[in-house]
Amino acid sequence: MEEMKIKGLIERFADLPGKRVVGRTTHDLLDIVVIALCAVMSGAQGWDDMEDRAREREGWLREYLRLRNGIPGHDTIRREFESISPQALESRFEAWMGELCPAVKGRVTALDGKTAAWLGPAYKRFASAAPGVGLCSGIWPDAWAMLLRR
Repeated sequence: MEEMKIKGLIERFADLPGKRVVGRTTHDLLDIVVIALCAVMSGAQGWDDMEDRAREREGWLREYLRLRNGIPGHDTIRREFESISPQALESRFEAWMGELCPAVKGRVTALDGKTAAWLGPAYKRFASAAPGVGLCSGIWPDAWAMLLRR
């Protein structure tokens, strides 16, 4: 089951557009995105945590990702997320979650900061997962929620 989940995530994000110069990149965008999403969903609290978690699970990640130049550094992960369209990321994440858990299909919602304010301490915890980009994912009592903000 775990293999199906990660393969589904990879398939869903394989065509994510990025603003990259061909021949001037050291890491594949797909590798960076999958590393970051897996790290955030497992509780990473920032860019450094994303890199650390990827290094801890490098063997497992290599089963699914190319990682042609190893694990990207935290600055590389941050730079790539600054250039990714939040809408493109959100739509792919929603589609993947809908496939993974049909019960939440159509209930995965993008919230802005004002809307998310009612979440109180839970919002603050998840909002700190990716400072500057604001990629957050978490389960609240009745629905899945995902926040993408600039």
